Amino acid sequence: MLRWLTPLVSALVVTAAAAELRVHPLVHESLSRSETVEVLLLFSAQVDWSTPTPPFQDHLERRRHAFERMAELARREQGPVLAWLREAGVPHRRFLSVNAAWARVDGTQLASLAQRPELAAVLPNPRVRVQLPLPEAEIDTDHVELGRDSLPDGLRPHAAEPGLERTGATELWARGFTGDSLVVGVADTGMQWSHFALRERYRGNQGPDVDHSVSWHDAIHDSVDSDCPNDSPVPCDDVGHGTHVTGTTVGDDTVDNQVGMAPGATWIGCRNMDEGHGTPASYLECFDFLLAPYPQGGDPLDGDPDLGADVTCHSWGCPPEEGCEPEVFRTALAAHRAAGLLTVVAAGNSGPECGTVIWPPAIEADAFAIGAVNADDAMADLSSRGPAATTGLLKPDLVAPGVSVRSCYAGSDDRYRRSTGTSMAAPHVAGGTALLWSAVPELRGRPDETIELLQRTAYRTLATDGCAGDQAVGQNATWGRGRLDLVQALEHATAPETEVDCGDGLDDDGDRLFDCVDPDCTGTEACPLVVVNRRIALTAAGPEPALATVFDPTCRLFDAPCPDEQRDGVGGELRLPGEMSRPAATASSLWLYWRSGSVELRLSADDDALLLTWR
Repeated sequence: MLRWLTPLVSALVVTAAAAELRVHPLVHESLSRSETVEVLLLFSAQVDWSTPTPPFQDHLERRRHAFERMAELARREQGPVLAWLREAGVPHRRFLSVNAAWARVDGTQLASLAQRPELAAVLPNPRVRVQLPLPEAEIDTDHVELGRDSLPDGLRPHAAEPGLERTGATELWARGFTGDSLVVGVADTGMQWSHFALRERYRGNQGPDVDHSVSWHDAIHDSVDSDCPNDSPVPCDDVGHGTHVTGTTVGDDTVDNQVGMAPGATWIGCRNMDEGHGTPASYLECFDFLLAPYPQGGDPLDGDPDLGADVTCHSWGCPPEEGCEPEVFRTALAAHRAAGLLTVVAAGNSGPECGTVIWPPAIEADAFAIGAVNADDAMADLSSRGPAATTGLLKPDLVAPGVSVRSCYAGSDDRYRRSTGTSMAAPHVAGGTALLWSAVPELRGRPDETIELLQRTAYRTLATDGCAGDQAVGQNATWGRGRLDLVQALEHATAPETEVDCGDGLDDDGDRLFDCVDPDCTGTEACPLVVVNRRIALTAAGPEPALATVFDPTCRLFDAPCPDEQRDGVGGELRLPGEMSRPAATASSLWLYWRSGSVELRLSADDDALLLTWR
């Protein structure tokens, strides 16, 4: 629900209908300082995406169905208002993902619009600065010509960047999956399409001639300082951020710089920020384009959903305190979800405090919000933590590499920079989704099932920040459900759907949840050990494990020293102090399954400690 109810105050006669129209106070405030004001006209009628839909033959049928529902509503409800705007000479643009329109009006025109029964609200269109991460360092291309060893450590080109290996992308490449036929859409500061790592994957460059008309869109129409022209007919990036993000989704120069998760996918792009500043209108315009592209300067009603993106990546936020209405973005996100698009968004860079996922779109349920971890899977300090503001959801939903990520950058066709932020983590997941869908095509256009799979198979970690949900399993407000793991997702997608034998302690369905915690198993006795990846948590008996300590058979220990002779992880024993072992004070033996195979663990108790042996 909109959170204000302000009668229109004007020297004109105000009708009862106008008095009931909800007008954001910032609209009046802006109009008091200027002769005209940019507004969003929110129509009363909106598509109800909660209604049941028929089964769809494929992802394109689902996308077409959603587009037609939006288009039909817009034709019916927007027509009279837009006709009035044209007659009055008011600049305006329509939107479809939300039944709304942008307009620049004066006080008299605003008073007239306030009396329109079709409208539910008049909202501001603030120009807000986005917290974009700053680049850290760049490749000196003169040094590249001299050879890798002449570059400083950390800047040398790699055949594949570390984040791609850590998330399992390179393993999926080795199995023959690269994202072929998938389209990744990026809404950001723009893109330098001619960059060596991007040009071959740009969809506008897939034919004999370059055609930008339905692969690029510029939602910036009135900039005065940008290096990019307004309504640019060619992809342009006046910051570099969008080029970096796009590179992490699909970038590959086919030589030394494999920076993208899905090098076989193609990308389309939309510029929604002007030198790092965006507006609700520019964000909505890109939502429409990425779902159903249409030529620059055209009407979104003429969009073609067959040319839309499969997965989209958004690294921006819009603060409600500055006039960004969450309900608007909630509606747009629901439209994309209904169309079968998976919408990946950066969780934000306001950490490490709790409750710092604060802005749309990351706070919303239909936004797959991504936090950032470093190369050792430690949470990045700047990564925003939940619970999310206003919605109270446990955000982020997942984490991915986002610290010192190297990718292409605007400025020249061979420029690379490192950067840190959730903006760097989100494209790992967007590109990773395209990669997974190329390996499991039946998931394409099914975002709900895909998100459940990615969360269920994520590399699970423990949260101790105290934000919410700090536990060995399940979602928390620091890590979400863990770090992206595409290999586990792929293996689970082809594994049995349920646990085969709930009494043997194995993880038959590949979700890394064992008998004592797996909701697929019922009626089994609780076990004293819970496995989270390769870490073993000693817990109290019961369906809700209470963490006592965590031990890793490969000798990565959280709470105890790791003797050198045990580092090979082949076998050994460890005496744990009594205060760590009290929750599991009875002897037990359990076979556990984890990604390296089967390990026999035996837990025995004496007066002073537990003896944990493995082989």
